[in-house]
Amino acid sequence: VRFEQNKNMGKISEPDDGEDISKRYVDVQCFPLFTYLLAMNITTVDYFSLDVEGSELQVLQTIPFDQVNIRTLSVEWTHVKEGKDEIRTFMDKKGYTVFSEVTNDQLLANDFIFVKDQDR
Repeated sequence: VRFEQNKNMGKISEPDDGEDISKRYVDVQCFPLFTYLLAMNITTVDYFSLDVEGSELQVLQTIPFDQVNIRTLSVEWTHVKEGKDEIRTFMDKKGYTVFSEVTNDQLLANDFIFVKDQDR
């Protein structure tokens, strides 16, 4: 993917037509989280923090929750174009409940803290 370097706001992005990409963009090879977990023979994760400046839902959709036990997640929702309710709905369908919501008026640390339901 092409990654835009922009201090703490870097993100997956495509440059505008004609924009000089040599200074702000870098190509990065990416793999799904589960690929790394398999390589390390890990099937349980106690805590996973996800903050990727707007691509959180897409990352979550790559995780085979039926094959890996993630007990607790913090997921930033500020820049998710589908909206925070989409993340909540997706995670509910995967067996997670919002334990708390961390918010900040300056758009810093706006996260859901999800815990895995034990009864599902």
